[in-house]
Amino acid sequence: MRLRLLEYIASNETPGFFQIAKDLDLYSDDLAKELKVLVDQGCLVVYEGGHYSLTQKGLRELDELRGSHR
Repeated sequence: MRLRLLEYIASNETPGFFQIAKDLDLYSDDLAKELKVLVDQGCLVVYEGGHYSLTQKGLRELDELRGSHR
């Protein structure tokens, strides 16, 4: 789920929570937990209005996950 989530956020300009949940067909509880972990780890930034964006650390995490799934 983390790889799909990071790829989605990277490919969409500041997507919102409900847009992510709908497009990735994720339960809101599961999505909220994963987003909180990623924000706490410094991989995501949450902007006013609940929009998400990857940080440099998030981009590195995405690259690492892509490498491990090949």
